[in-house]
Amino acid sequence: QSAADGILEDVKTIDYYSIPEDDRSGQRSGFEDRRLTQGRAEIAAFHVDRVLGFNRKVPSVGRVLTNHEFYAWNDTVSARYRRIQPTYEIPVSLTPWMADNHAGFPDEDIGFTLYLHEDKPLPKDKHALDYLRLVSDTLVFDYLVDDHDRHNTQNWRRGGGTKVLLWDSGLSFLHGPEGRRECELLMCGPRMWREHDPGYDDKHCEKICLFSRSTIERLRAFGDSEGAQELRDALDGSLRSDRLYPVFHLGLFRPYHRSAVTELAHFEARNFLDGMAVKIRK
Repeated sequence: QSAADGILEDVKTIDYYSIPEDDRSGQRSGFEDRRLTQGRAEIAAFHVDRVLGFNRKVPSVGRVLTNHEFYAWNDTVSARYRRIQPTYEIPVSLTPWMADNHAGFPDEDIGFTLYLHEDKPLPKDKHALDYLRLVSDTLVFDYLVDDHDRHNTQNWRRGGGTKVLLWDSGLSFLHGPEGRRECELLMCGPRMWREHDPGYDDKHCEKICLFSRSTIERLRAFGDSEGAQELRDALDGSLRSDRLYPVFHLGLFRPYHRSAVTELAHFEARNFLDGMAVKIRK
């Protein structure tokens, strides 16, 4: 079996929507997932970025290497052992090196403006407004791909002047196809903004109220049943260009973590297409 057809072929694949709704949940599985499938999350997030028209994520593509190729330049004992084994395939994600980028965390004044605080009016400068739009779109994107890794400062990167990159999505789709209700807290922005609110805690925070008109219009176009099908088709069509299609099937989850069963499983790839439509409707 080709490695591109799945990771850990002894792990079963289940339909997320076959789980009773009260138990329906998913959690990326921890060590096994981080080591094996962060790359597929990068690829999937890249295609979401392109289909939804953000166009701010560095390309990620899937490829399949043999063990002889993958370990060719690794001289550790374990790598030398793997090189001499019979040929097998390893799915990988490739992302280009990008030197022209730097840290670009948006300070709390940006957050207060996006919260529409009275003492932080909208700037009149076009570049400042463009920057607000990019930051707002970043939070929308993180919600849609369920990426909680930008709540600190490390993954806020800028390149090409004020361009805010959608940087590092390896931990996206953290809670399965639809995410959880608490994923809406991603719309509160990074932790540094939240902590300036005297009433802040991890379950209650102020959400941004300022969005790009063009972003809202694009998402609303996918909001009804016809638009949702168009979104599924567009995302599926985009993913078909990748060597590891359908990509989503490579994720590892513990789908029943709210009950006693915590066995590893893959979710069906189509579940994530349906889940994206659900998140957009929300």
